[in-house]
Amino acid sequence: MNLEKDLLRKQVIARKKIFSPSELCQKSFRICHRIELHEKFGTSRCIMLYYPLPGEVDITSLLEKYYKVKTILLPVVVGNEIHLKQYTGSQNLVQGNFGIMEPIGTYWIEGLLPELIIIPGLAFDNKGNRLGRGQGYYDRFLSNQTGYKIGVCFSYQIFHAIPSEEHDVRVDEVIFE
Repeated sequence: MNLEKDLLRKQVIARKKIFSPSELCQKSFRICHRIELHEKFGTSRCIMLYYPLPGEVDITSLLEKYYKVKTILLPVVVGNEIHLKQYTGSQNLVQGNFGIMEPIGTYWIEGLLPELIIIPGLAFDNKGNRLGRGQGYYDRFLSNQTGYKIGVCFSYQIFHAIPSEEHDVRVDEVIFE
């Protein structure tokens, strides 16, 4: 594993301690509002979101508000890969790998690929480089996707530069608060 990336992960953990859960909740709310106002969100029929882990931007309000209006897909970890399942409400979630809540039901095999992909990360830079948890799930998944990719994070997760490797996939834009 890259030592420089490990150091950045530790810095993110240290920086997070500055903010209270209430402050992060308010920041999550403002980030969700910015996503809703984004042109790509408005025009996309099929959107990949994520179910947040503690410390990630909480976008559950977007899940609940839009799953009956748009096709909302969530990642499901299977082996070394991310597959997609359609989100059909919080009552249809189970705890999956790594403690992440995942939709029940069949895997998404429709022809409709996500036009917009909202991605969490431990850190981002202004070039769209993303620092994940180090397993490469999102990089493998995103390498086959054509949708517009937006990374979301808190302001303390923005760095001047994130080291990137050949297999790392950049996001098109980062929304943070």
